[in-house]
Amino acid sequence: MVLAAGMGTRLVETFDGPKPLVPVAGVPIIVRTLRALALGGDVREACVVTGFRGDEVRAGVESAAAALPLAIRFAQNDRWEEPNGLSLGAARELVGGESFYLSMADHLFDPRIVGMLAQSPHHDSVRLAIDEKVASVFDFDDATKVRCDSSHRITAIGKHIVPCDAVDTGVFLCTAEVFDALDVSVERGERSLSGAMQVLSERGKLRGVPIGDCLWQDIDTPEMYRVAQELAVKLDEVL
Repeated sequence: MVLAAGMGTRLVETFDGPKPLVPVAGVPIIVRTLRALALGGDVREACVVTGFRGDEVRAGVESAAAALPLAIRFAQNDRWEEPNGLSLGAARELVGGESFYLSMADHLFDPRIVGMLAQSPHHDSVRLAIDEKVASVFDFDDATKVRCDSSHRITAIGKHIVPCDAVDTGVFLCTAEVFDALDVSVERGERSLSGAMQVLSERGKLRGVPIGDCLWQDIDTPEMYRVAQELAVKLDEVL
């Protein structure tokens, strides 16, 4: 599942078009995300959750789909102006009870991260790829942080976790329990994906999977975009 519903106001002011279709080294962000999921794991089908300018995003993805080894379905989040947990919920029926990878449409990442999640032994938990190289994270203040115990069970997640052990890369391998956790979070008044993950951490069902030397980059601002352009060139050279 790829969440592509948000407006992306901090970046789209610089570009003409919806954020998921902004080109990074010549390739739309969301196409790079879908490609990484296909290359990194045994992924044959993807669900893209659209929202803001959803028809344009869908058309852009469909135009690139022929070059991707994926069957792509779409779900629409009509409440895209609200927190991103509602985008997760919008695709609940399409996913069913199966485990699934989850990524944000605006995160560039090394496909090897997908394989690392699959190889993690904690199959009863939602697994989150985490970057322990916190000193090298670009725009660390804006990142979602995590705190882990000695077995990489995540005990806290959020923007303001102090101290923290790692940073959330925005790539998950989820069990169906994530939807129940989202329901609990919404009942608490928190409709974000991080809220659902916090519920899972309270249950001991959220595990971090360190990505080692793999590279990734969130793309929220023009400054992040410039970093992502350079990273995309590096990834293209090794793929």
